[in-house]
Amino acid sequence: MSLDELNKQLSAINVIQGNEFRAKLQDDDGDDMTPEENWDLMVNSVRQFTRAKKWDEALDALVYLSNQDNNPLVFSARAQAAWLALKTPVPVSQVTQFLYKLMITLTATHPAAPAMASLANFMVNNRKDEDPDRPLAEFHVQQMYQHCLDDPNGEATTESFQKWVTENQLDQPDYFIPIVMEVLEELVGDSWWVDRATVEADMTQA
Repeated sequence: MSLDELNKQLSAINVIQGNEFRAKLQDDDGDDMTPEENWDLMVNSVRQFTRAKKWDEALDALVYLSNQDNNPLVFSARAQAAWLALKTPVPVSQVTQFLYKLMITLTATHPAAPAMASLANFMVNNRKDEDPDRPLAEFHVQQMYQHCLDDPNGEATTESFQKWVTENQLDQPDYFIPIVMEVLEELVGDSWWVDRATVEADMTQA
């Protein structure tokens, strides 16, 4: 599957998932809501669901927001989706998918793009081999690395790839994780809808 084909497939899945969730939240007059009202509804949903520790529902709302390309806060929505997926026990393929989509949004030439690919790879490697989502997540990681290397056909040798990883410290979590988290902070700024205190507290108790 080519990179363009994968992007189209991921986009289609996201749009369906987000729109179905939006429909569940709205009443019979939902179609009369303005785009601004729809946005505010979903932002409030993110706040309420994260406070209630309903991670899947919060991510569904963020998926919807992440697909509203005409809204100036869409980058914030994509960054918060990636942050929440990284912090909560969701399928690893969702984690890699959100990181991949964010990387594509910023473009593969963004300085943090290789770090995002390495964080996705790190998340996959910390899951059990029998995780049913692992093969799809591994595919996401492969595509992310190829995109960063401008190598859509996967022609880079193992030696050249490992050299690139080592030279850029992409095998050192203490280096690449802070890079990604800093980018997420910059994209969101002070407008967090995710209740991060609740998420962090839940992680501490886990």
